[in-house]
Amino acid sequence: MPHGGTKKRSYSVLSRRTEKTKDAAERVRFKLSKGMNLKSACAFVAREKRMKATAVRKAYQRCFSHPTKVHGGRLLTIEQEIIAKGMILAFSGCNLPLTVQQVQENIRVMYGVMMSKSTVYRWVDSIRDRVSKRKVKCLSQKRADPYIVEECAAFIASLEESMQHSKMMAHNCVNYDETRLFVVSNEKVRLERVDKNRNELLSGKGELIGTLVTFVSADGLVLMSCYVLKGEKSQETGFEGLVEVEFPIPLPEYEFRSHHPRFFAFSETGYLCSTVNKCIIEKFSEIWALRYPQLHCYVFSDQLASHSNVEMVRNAYKQGILLWSLPANTSHFAQPLDDVCFGALKQKIGQSAAEIEFRGALVGLDIKAALYSAVYEQESSVWTPRMITKAFANTALFPFNPKRLMTLARQNIGIYENTTLDLVDHAASAMSEVLNAQIREVTKQQTRVYRRRSLVSAKCLHSPEKLMSYHDVREEKQRKRQKEQEERRKEKSRQKEEKEKRKVKNTCLGEKCVRVHRGGKNWMVCAKCDGVFCPEHRRWFLQHVVKSHAR
Repeated sequence: MPHGGTKKRSYSVLSRRTEKTKDAAERVRFKLSKGMNLKSACAFVAREKRMKATAVRKAYQRCFSHPTKVHGGRLLTIEQEIIAKGMILAFSGCNLPLTVQQVQENIRVMYGVMMSKSTVYRWVDSIRDRVSKRKVKCLSQKRADPYIVEECAAFIASLEESMQHSKMMAHNCVNYDETRLFVVSNEKVRLERVDKNRNELLSGKGELIGTLVTFVSADGLVLMSCYVLKGEKSQETGFEGLVEVEFPIPLPEYEFRSHHPRFFAFSETGYLCSTVNKCIIEKFSEIWALRYPQLHCYVFSDQLASHSNVEMVRNAYKQGILLWSLPANTSHFAQPLDDVCFGALKQKIGQSAAEIEFRGALVGLDIKAALYSAVYEQESSVWTPRMITKAFANTALFPFNPKRLMTLARQNIGIYENTTLDLVDHAASAMSEVLNAQIREVTKQQTRVYRRRSLVSAKCLHSPEKLMSYHDVREEKQRKRQKEQEERRKEKSRQKEEKEKRKVKNTCLGEKCVRVHRGGKNWMVCAKCDGVFCPEHRRWFLQHVVKSHAR
């Protein structure tokens, strides 16, 4: 038979099958209109058309797609899929990719749709190229602390009270913070290394070579920056208090009048310490006094130990510099430099990192000097006035917006107030659901886990019951030891009181005499009241006997 006849017959078979599935879908629709549920309707039509129930159901879903879904076979609407994608993308961008189980549980909690694990896996795998992102910054471990809201409320109340006496304006609202400069072992350049829990972000052990401290104001200006470099303590005679350093200073080709002043400081570790920070604040006070004479300044920072030196705060206050510490664990959403500025600088340095690494591999480029040069050159050009003012507005620091700051604090711990129908808000609400679910799971797990402490042998195996018994024995011994200590403490206190009583009883009753009878000779003791008199107060003893005990 000719090839064309075969194609014609195949088309006719396909046409009959299409008509059959459409007819089956129409019959299911008719049965649904009569009050029958979808499962029963598909089973009835399958028996009638000699088809499988699953095939009838798929035919119905594809022929009569939902107006808000991609097609009738999808369990989620288009809007729900967009929200779920935004939620997955947000966590992936923070180096916390969600697992399939977490996505499945979140969809069940939010929309009441129970998707199978395989369905969720296939859906996530189909959108993996659009939701897989990586950044250096990861979420704070303490971001779910409920005390953040209370501390933010106290901070707002204190700041509003201070603003009644000292007005806060754009040019006198300043934020300063530090970011660290690292070079890892295989000559990779990195700014602000993340190494506490995200070790996979590093390609080797790193070396801290300095810290960048920057002051920015809400009117979009960079007021000052300081590089804290690492140095070794001098061992030469006569130079014991100095630090020996070797540093490159990249000089720009052109120095404009708008460039902010930059300084260098040195410490043995390269980190910002209290001594160096005190010098930096003093230098900033001098610059502020020259720039704005007789004007106070609000300077906000995080609660780093070097930022909270009492003497430094007192001296700065005398010069009109009001040093304010933001609430603990809020710098990732309440500090302007952490919001946009440092992120933009890291991104810019990351773009030139490949070129620095390539030159270092070919011609032996000094990686440290190249990093200094890159940061030094990009620092002035990256931070634009628009970026800085946007950072202050995003963190609600200026214009000062207490309501927005409290909203950010609540969102930070997963309490999201959904007041609009914007998809971005819905995605943020989905993230809050994930955070709350994790908090509930951690709380539930903590109630099931029994933490015990005991001394055990490392040369044998132990059952859980045996380990618990070890702990109980140790707790019993500790309670017994504490009880014995308490009894000894009480006995010692009782003996001390008795000793004081004996001392008072054996003290000479003579006028202004403080001598105590300890069994020596020639002391006189009254037979009736046991009063004692030293040999020097024999006359007082006779008067005591005559006056007190004479009939």
